[in-house]
Amino acid sequence: MKALLKWAGLITAIPVTLLGVLWAAQGFGLVEIDPIACVGDCQPLKGPNWRWAVAGVLTVIGGMTGVLVLTRSLRPKR
Repeated sequence: MKALLKWAGLITAIPVTLLGVLWAAQGFGLVEIDPIACVGDCQPLKGPNWRWAVAGVLTVIGGMTGVLVLTRSLRPKR
């Protein structure tokens, strides 16, 4: 059961990391994507935005930490 939870965590941590990369790229002004599913008055992110850059970097750090911890815990013991 523990291995199943670790695999589920790993499957979650990988997309979180990729989402953080996207947010960071948008925050640094490298990528411009129009809003897809907007509920309110959404404006597209144009140019650099430090809030998205910080959120992206922190999300990448959190996701990569999860990936590293979970892959180490899933290795067979010697």
